[in-house]
Amino acid sequence: MLKYRINKGLFHHIVVLSFIISMAMPMRIWIPVGPFASFSILDVVIAILLIFFTINFLIKGKLKTGNKNVFFLLMVPFFMSIFSLLWTVELIGTIKWILIFLEACIVYIITINLFCRYPAKVIAQYMALFVVLCITASVFSYLNIPGFIPQIPPEMDQEGYLLSYFARFSHPFIGLSNNLATVLVFFLLIFIAYGQSEKQRTYLFLGLLTTAGVVLTLSRGVLISMIITFILFFVKRKFILKGIYYFICSSFLLGLVIYTFLLINPIAEQEIWSRFTITNIEFRQEKIAIAFKMIQDKLLLGYGGGAMAYGNIENLVGGVHNTYIEQILNFGLLGGSFIILNLLLLPLPFFKFQTKYHSVKLLARGIGFSVVGQLLIFMTESSFEGSLLRVIFYFSIALSVSLLNSMANEYNHYASTAISESQVWKRA
Repeated sequence: MLKYRINKGLFHHIVVLSFIISMAMPMRIWIPVGPFASFSILDVVIAILLIFFTINFLIKGKLKTGNKNVFFLLMVPFFMSIFSLLWTVELIGTIKWILIFLEACIVYIITINLFCRYPAKVIAQYMALFVVLCITASVFSYLNIPGFIPQIPPEMDQEGYLLSYFARFSHPFIGLSNNLATVLVFFLLIFIAYGQSEKQRTYLFLGLLTTAGVVLTLSRGVLISMIITFILFFVKRKFILKGIYYFICSSFLLGLVIYTFLLINPIAEQEIWSRFTITNIEFRQEKIAIAFKMIQDKLLLGYGGGAMAYGNIENLVGGVHNTYIEQILNFGLLGGSFIILNLLLLPLPFFKFQTKYHSVKLLARGIGFSVVGQLLIFMTESSFEGSLLRVIFYFSIALSVSLLNSMANEYNHYASTAISESQVWKRA
């Protein structure tokens, strides 16, 4: 029996490790599958895990959702996308949109149920592993290590893509700098909060490593979001001195990292000043102006889920670079506003997490501001509309929920055990 449990535990670790690796390195295979032009290794792993958890559900009759409020808020865009089949102007695009949302929701459920059996320490380690693997894959691609060559979408200009890729810190499978920055920045405050609550400097170092990765992407919207959420997180009086200390130390080290990156990467040195021009900003403003004109034409219901992302909408190829405007375009004033409201409510379950333990509150606060950071990024990026980024976003939320629940359960267990022991001593 003991051998069976050990083997079962080892198998579970192998499954989780495969899931984390495929999430951090979702290598794409350009073979058409249904309405999609390609699929990734991650899609295959998700499909296998879906079969396993479906069988498990049929046998045991239950699946965990982690946090019911968070799960409900994340499911709303999926159901709204299904409803938009009634009025969409781009049927195939809406079907793609629904399938990607379905995959994201499945990833959330899979993540919650994979990690629910682990202690907080192990979940934090897997979270750290995910971030380290993301950064490692990016570094390997710059070193031209076989297997980590940037995957260029067929519709993209190869020369332009590679120029942008090597000018700013990017990921061979997740995509260009904005994509990588959006993925990494989510975990920054979580590492700091967990490191503070558990007095583990390793996670503070991971926070610094994550910050370095984000800064090297030179993603303006993400950097602004990171600075704002960092300030908000340390706004409490007793955290101000620590925040100033971390800021001074990290600024010095990050300056050194950026200097080294520019020194060994001539392309980045040539292109860095383009990040300070307003040309790109003016281009986005033109897209937003076009979007507002289109909203007026279909104000009530919009064009349908995925119509902007997958439809042949003139002058809006690549989206509007604003998630909130995209929701209005897709679902109109009524449905779009409802989805926006749900997104804005997403941090609340973390800020209002019920616990009497300071360490758990600190972690919940870090997760809450990490979600706030994503909501700020949505103002300048269409990361929520990205097929892979949406799946990783749901994964990140689920992993954070698992970490918080596990940590809260452990503190409650320790407290109840201490009370029971004290009662025994009193009786004795």
